Amino acid sequence: MPKNNNAINLKDLIISRIEEVKQVKKNNQQKDETFQAHAKETRDRIRNFADQFNDI
Repeated sequence: MPKNNNAINLKDLIISRIEEVKQVKKNNQQKDETFQAHAKETRDRIRNFADQFNDI
């Protein structure tokens, strides 16, 4: 019986780890989306700043 119990524990551990990895991937994707939005805003601000000098 201990073998079966170990197999169940291992299965639960693997399932738990898979869920952790999914959550990390989701968090990383959200961080990446936030970073991309911030980078775009920064590029737009730099372009607008540069355009002010082109208008002079």
